[in-house]
Amino acid sequence: MQLTHMLKFGWKTLQFSALIALLLLTVIPILEVAFYRNINPHHSNLMWIRHYQDKEKNPLYDLRQHWVKLEEISSHLILAVRLAEDHQFFEHLGVYFSALGKAFENTLMGEKTAGYSTITQQTAKNLFLYPKKSFFRKGMEVYFALLMELIWGKERILEVYLNIIELGEGVFGIERGAQKWFAKSPKDLFFDESCLLSAILSKPRKLNPVEPNGEVTWRASYIYRRGIKRAMEAKNAPPPHAPMPLFRLI
Repeated sequence: MQLTHMLKFGWKTLQFSALIALLLLTVIPILEVAFYRNINPHHSNLMWIRHYQDKEKNPLYDLRQHWVKLEEISSHLILAVRLAEDHQFFEHLGVYFSALGKAFENTLMGEKTAGYSTITQQTAKNLFLYPKKSFFRKGMEVYFALLMELIWGKERILEVYLNIIELGEGVFGIERGAQKWFAKSPKDLFFDESCLLSAILSKPRKLNPVEPNGEVTWRASYIYRRGIKRAMEAKNAPPPHAPMPLFRLI
């Protein structure tokens, strides 16, 4: 009788704990996303992770980030980033479920998968979560992404993304990145410079847009050609460019 009572108590405790955990995992993200709808985050989870990772080897490590409004960023730079990371950004609802399902299937089969993360998902991961891959993180990333699409909207997502992206060791945000690599404000970057900067987003701590290796050169050239093609299809003038890198890249 006592054993039965203990089992019932344990089951009720487990149910209660599960309910509390479910509430925390669903309600807290809603509150976090709602909080940042109009308030600019000065730091992201990724910034703090990098800070503690690098602090020991670099005591002078600095979380360099300076917030800029979306209208203060060159439209050429915004286009280059979208072409590099998520060219259908304005067409999807925050997640490519078909690509997500394929990535999940490949993982279960033990195959390597690149997995396609939208700009919304990347923003969710960098701001609220952590870089280490896991099914739990991916699930929370999708949940945050859907909430951001619903509560923030596209322009706010893009603004936050551009202000927290990593563009070098200890360098976060498009303002700091543009200043570090080109000694310019992001509103003054030419299209070819924007392509080079966007080309390092996949490996910002290893790649250099000013002294590009083959990988950066190829990616920047690809982004550049897609931008020119889009401009021609829209019957607009090609994006302006400085007479420097990409003429020798194409």
